[in-house]
Amino acid sequence: EALVEFIVLPFHHDYRVSADTMQYAAVILTRSRNPVIVRLAREDQLRPYLEAGMHPGERNYVSDPGLAAELHGLVWQPLEEHLAGIRTCSLVPDGVLHRLSFPALLPDRDEPESRLDDRYVLRILTGSRDLLSRNVRYRPTPYRKPDDAVLIGAPQFGEIPGGDGTRDPSDPRDMTRGGGWSLLPGTLEEVEGIAELFTARNIR
Repeated sequence: EALVEFIVLPFHHDYRVSADTMQYAAVILTRSRNPVIVRLAREDQLRPYLEAGMHPGERNYVSDPGLAAELHGLVWQPLEEHLAGIRTCSLVPDGVLHRLSFPALLPDRDEPESRLDDRYVLRILTGSRDLLSRNVRYRPTPYRKPDDAVLIGAPQFGEIPGGDGTRDPSDPRDMTRGGGWSLLPGTLEEVEGIAELFTARNIR
């Protein structure tokens, strides 16, 4: 098992600090090895991937294997040599990495169906102190195939169920009163893909 804590640092170039550019790194802690700090990408390199797909029709790393593989190369591939033999990784994101779905990263673009969570058991923590809580300790349970499932994806935040399509700014149920939320990128493709997998495995 390993703890991977991501950190954000001011970017240094030619012994000078750039106030406008942030550098990402990861601290890797395991029981049997010395701590390791791995330098990763800059924030300006990561943002295009994390902001892609915010509008209908745009590519995004969740549904596009090419983008998922490129993002994996920036965030996770530099860590792999230090995670040899590791199966469970507890992750503590920082900065824009809070917006990253780590399980969606693609280690090998030639195997688009094999994502990062097929290689590791990934746990997202708010901080390394969470490991002191017994509630987050990993306790594997025997696998049991479910008979049925309920899938929810691509929610329409601007509509109130049972309403007539009009919006009352004073209605506390209207979650768009603060300005409105756009559709989450990739969620429709994701839930449709999961539904196809469940159908193929006779899960209703």
